[in-house]
Amino acid sequence: MAYNVSDSFQVMMQCIEDPLFTETLRRFEREHCREFEEQEENKLSYTIIHQHYIQLIEMWIEGRMAQVIEGFSNRTAL
Repeated sequence: MAYNVSDSFQVMMQCIEDPLFTETLRRFEREHCREFEEQEENKLSYTIIHQHYIQLIEMWIEGRMAQVIEGFSNRTAL
């Protein structure tokens, strides 16, 4: 399918509802859950983990959208 802005939201929803995506997030959670502690101040390491989490999600969604939507790139989406 050719890139169409109106299709992007549907494809994005399919991406985040994909069971493989859910499993990927659960694996990430298992790998990093021991780092988090209940305390008043956040550790600097939380920021690094959060950045990796964002990268993981963006790569997953952009990769899937590039597979499904012909001519899609993250620049096209902007």
